[in-house]
Amino acid sequence: MPLDLDSTDPMYLLGRVVGRLEGAFLRRSDRRVSDTGLLDVLLTRPAVGLPLLLKAFPDAKGDGILAILPAGGLPKGPVKIEDQGPYWMGYYHQRGQDQRDLALTTQFTPTVLRQIGETLYGPDHWQAEMARALGLGDTARVRAWMADGSSRRRRVPPGVCRDLLALLRQNAAEAKQIADKLDEAIKKQQDEGEGEQIG
Repeated sequence: MPLDLDSTDPMYLLGRVVGRLEGAFLRRSDRRVSDTGLLDVLLTRPAVGLPLLLKAFPDAKGDGILAILPAGGLPKGPVKIEDQGPYWMGYYHQRGQDQRDLALTTQFTPTVLRQIGETLYGPDHWQAEMARALGLGDTARVRAWMADGSSRRRRVPPGVCRDLLALLRQNAAEAKQIADKLDEAIKKQQDEGEGEQIG
């Protein structure tokens, strides 16, 4: 199921945060939140559990996910078991979205990025044109996505991947429209020519 981006339920938002952080944990150490012994505290006393979780995994990056938490803070608890459902919905929604995003961004290798750029903008200066179309100030980010060596190359963000796919589809639609108009004009001219020959 897709994320509920309009939800303001603190437990749902906490589930999203933990889902994102757990994905970061697994990429670094193959550890789950349940391995920390903090799951019960997270569910029953979120205001206490989340700081403990962040302390247990100080190197985990959530790509700004903490910013979605309510300004008023998390429930201090105790949170009854019947009120914990939104946490699990948020957790699984976020994990699912992150897995879809990973599957998407994995496809955007430097080779594919170059193919997209050259298809949309031609072989010369495509990086500058791509940066402009994406609203970037310069080509620095595009160059970072194209960098040789896995340690230097930055993954193309999911939102940028979707923007590039949209640009490709728009380009394809415009090209098809032009081709259809040409086909129609050619057919009309051929039909008129045949009519003149018959006459």
